[in-house]
Amino acid sequence: MKVKLIGLALLLACVAPAAESISPTLKSALSEVSPPELPAKAAALVKDAKASEREALTAEVVRTAVTLNPNSAPAVVSAVARAVPKMAPQAAATAVSLQPTQAATIAKAAAAAAPSNVEKTVTAICRVSPKSCKVVAVAAAQAVPGSDKKVLKAVAAAIPELKPGIEQGLEASGKNISVAAVLDMAVNYLASNTTTDSKTGGQRGPAVGPPYIPLSGTPVNISPASSTDVPPGGRDYTTP
Repeated sequence: MKVKLIGLALLLACVAPAAESISPTLKSALSEVSPPELPAKAAALVKDAKASEREALTAEVVRTAVTLNPNSAPAVVSAVARAVPKMAPQAAATAVSLQPTQAATIAKAAAAAAPSNVEKTVTAICRVSPKSCKVVAVAAAQAVPGSDKKVLKAVAAAIPELKPGIEQGLEASGKNISVAAVLDMAVNYLASNTTTDSKTGGQRGPAVGPPYIPLSGTPVNISPASSTDVPPGGRDYTTP
C-alpha cells in the first residue's frame, strides 16, 4: 500500500504546473532508497512519466538524484538513458551541469547506454560545459565505436566556431579519424584565423599584406631632354 501511495503522489506531482511542487516529492521518493538503488529508481520515475512531461521530469529527477549522491551521476544517467534512450541528452547535460568534473565519465555512460543518441548527447553536454568538450567527445566516441564523425559533427553543432576547423581536420584525416586530433586541428585553425586588435582588444580581420602584385615591364630612367620643370605652385591641370 505504501508503494501505491508513493506512486500516486508522484503521478500528481508530475502533472502539477509548478516546479517547486515536484522537487519535494521526488526528493522524498529518491531519499527512501539506498544509494545502490538510486539509479534504478530514477530510471523508473522517468520511464513512468507521460511522454509530454518526460523531458522536464528527467531534468528534475537527475538533478535531485545527483544532488543527493554526486558520485552516482554516471550510474543515474546510464540507467535513465537505458530506460528511455531519447532522454539520454537531457539526463547527461543535467548531470554534467552539476558535476562538470565527471563530464567524460557521464558522457561515456550516456553514450554506451543510448548509442543511437550519441550525437545529440555530445551536443547537449558541450553546450552546458564547453570546456569539457574534448574529453566528452573522446569518451563518447570510445563508447560507441564508429561514431567519430557523428561525435565531431555534434561538437560543431554545439560550438559553431570550431566547424570550419573540424571540416578541414576530417578532410585531412581521411579514413583514419582521431577525434582528439581533429579537435586539436580545429582549435589551432580557429586560433590562426582569429587576430586581436592590441588597441581595442577586439577581433579584427586579416591585415593587408603579401603577396604583392609586381609592376609589369622594366623600370627605365626618364631622359632630362624629354622632361620640363614644374612651375611654382604646381601645374594647372585645368588648361592644356
